[in-house]
Amino acid sequence: MNKIYFDHKTLLVLSELEILPAGCEDYVCVDIHFPVNLLEIIDSFYDETKNISGAFTIAKPEEIFEILRLKYKPIFAAGGIVIDNSSRFLMIYRNGKWDLPKGKIDNGEETEVAAIREVLEETGIQVSPDISEIAITFHTYKMKNKECLKRTDWFLMFAENDQKLIPQTDEGITEIQWVDLEEFEKLRPLSFPAICDVVDEYARFSSLQGPSREEEIA
Repeated sequence: MNKIYFDHKTLLVLSELEILPAGCEDYVCVDIHFPVNLLEIIDSFYDETKNISGAFTIAKPEEIFEILRLKYKPIFAAGGIVIDNSSRFLMIYRNGKWDLPKGKIDNGEETEVAAIREVLEETGIQVSPDISEIAITFHTYKMKNKECLKRTDWFLMFAENDQKLIPQTDEGITEIQWVDLEEFEKLRPLSFPAICDVVDEYARFSSLQGPSREEEIA
């Protein structure tokens, strides 16, 4: 299943073998064979007079993105959920929201290289080059009067936690914190839905792993 966020409304893209998740029973069903209907539903997400919680469709992701290209400019980005020795992860405070370090991929740049570069630029943290993809998120936003659809590839990274944290202030980052999963719950209301999805994916990953390196040493 893929999720595409339009502000706080969601379009779910399901395969034929997937079922609608619990809590989404009031989502509007969209037939992929009528692209105009999909775009109309998306427009209604921003209409406060229409009580639409979200929508879902059964389709291949590439079919949806081909339709969305009619309205949105595609943007590609990469970022990281950076883990320290005690399984805490790095969060940045940017423009009033708790976020994870990420940024646009430069022309010709490999996705993994971009993710490591963005973490270093935004936090001052050097991570191990051995990284693995943990999630992909999609969300829309407006930039210079253009509607954009951003795909962000997220990677699990590891870093020693004795490094100095250096926020990239010219990118609006004013604070950086190491937090654990319990502490994140206090920050969740001040984070974006897509960022919460990435943290939740890390939580699932973490539950399958053994103790942290510090716990092993202890």
